[in-house]
Amino acid sequence: MESVEKQIEKSIKSKPRGVLILPDDYLSYGSSDAIRKALDRLEDKT
Repeated sequence: MESVEKQIEKSIKSKPRGVLILPDDYLSYGSSDAIRKALDRLEDKT
């Protein structure tokens, strides 16, 4: 099973540039805390 972070990263990379992404888009991937932390980590990568 992939981590929440990897699942979100794959989803974001599959979207065209400029698409608005909201944390609510990923509620099926895990808890709101897990999603928030994953998005924070992904932001730090850039």
